[in-house]
Amino acid sequence: MTKTLLIPIIELDASWCLRGFSHTQYAQEYCVKILKIPIECIAKSQLSRNGLKVEIDEVEKVATEPWYVKLLSLAKN
Repeated sequence: MTKTLLIPIIELDASWCLRGFSHTQYAQEYCVKILKIPIECIAKSQLSRNGLKVEIDEVEKVATEPWYVKLLSLAKN
């Protein structure tokens, strides 16, 4: 199962947001380097004015991982 989460722009590091809104590479880099999401768990990621939208693959397998729990606490939905 895949789950889509939206992290509001206010929760993101401003210096990263300035690097490239809507640019997939920067969004994925932010997910891996800052949020510590394993690359194999990211189905899709995108930065926009609203925040970081990230789709996580196989949620049932990562539901108790510390990075996922933190991600849920940051997410709007």
